[in-house]
Amino acid sequence: MQTKRIEFRQKRDFSEKVSATFDFLRINFKSLARSIILIAGPLILVGIGIFVAFSSRLIASFQELTSGNPLSSPLSVFTLFGGLAIFVIIIYTAIVAVIYTYLQLYLDDSPDIDDFQTIFDYTKRNFAIVLSSTFALLFLLFAFIVVATILFAAIGGIVGTSGIWLTILFGFFVIFPLFVYLAIGLSFVYFIRVIEGISLWAAISRSFSLISGHWWATFGYVIAISFIQGFMGYIFQVPLLIYSAIFPLVSLEETDTSKAYMAGYVVLGLFYVFGSQLLNTFNLTAIAFQYFNIVEIKEGVGLINRIEKVGEKRKEDEEDF
Repeated sequence: MQTKRIEFRQKRDFSEKVSATFDFLRINFKSLARSIILIAGPLILVGIGIFVAFSSRLIASFQELTSGNPLSSPLSVFTLFGGLAIFVIIIYTAIVAVIYTYLQLYLDDSPDIDDFQTIFDYTKRNFAIVLSSTFALLFLLFAFIVVATILFAAIGGIVGTSGIWLTILFGFFVIFPLFVYLAIGLSFVYFIRVIEGISLWAAISRSFSLISGHWWATFGYVIAISFIQGFMGYIFQVPLLIYSAIFPLVSLEETDTSKAYMAGYVVLGLFYVFGSQLLNTFNLTAIAFQYFNIVEIKEGVGLINRIEKVGEKRKEDEEDF
């Protein structure tokens, strides 16, 4: 167990939430990162392998088209793309499941929070919960895109080509804000399903209910933590950018440097991918603090728990006396 615990169930302003997120990760990052690497790491490596194969096949297909030759294996491009898309979903699902499993054990004050087997067992159960939520949210996204496309087509048919700017303005001021509203409204779904253990549609309803009245605060908070995470992501991206810029300069006299360049690029690419995935601990933990902040404002769960603990302590003291 950790020597210092961070209390999640309390009201916090913006700076306090960000500070609490950094404090929590500073104390627990080593244990949490170990679980992410051991559980999601192999999936990330497979995903990278599929990405490399897809990129190579895509480049080869492009070269065939530009040379005037028909595609030798068009099906392989779509197969690799489909596999890559599936693995991206699985990788993100695994990372969310690991992080929120860790938070679940942390909130329960579990003595086995640093035990890998315990985290792995809980993650296997939560993985199915998060994966079903992911597919449901993707379905909602697909439905939103279909409806938006129909509306665009309908408006375009009414105004004609002369009113193209009206269609663009409709998308910018109606469709896009609606998409952002829904995205923020659904931001607690994963955490609610893991922590509260309720059904998918109940979690969606509760997420919107909690954010009601706190949408703008949550929106600003999500934007801010996204910028912070993006800035931190440059730490892992800088070595790759420097390598890409310097390597061609230091190998001008070499006749064939493609293999050496690719080897270095893959190593630094792995560093960047793993680092960026580990940074998901920041935004997902920050979302958890916002969730408890709103729950505390609306329901006072943390205050009630603290009062009950004080009552239990007093009762124990009276019994000892």
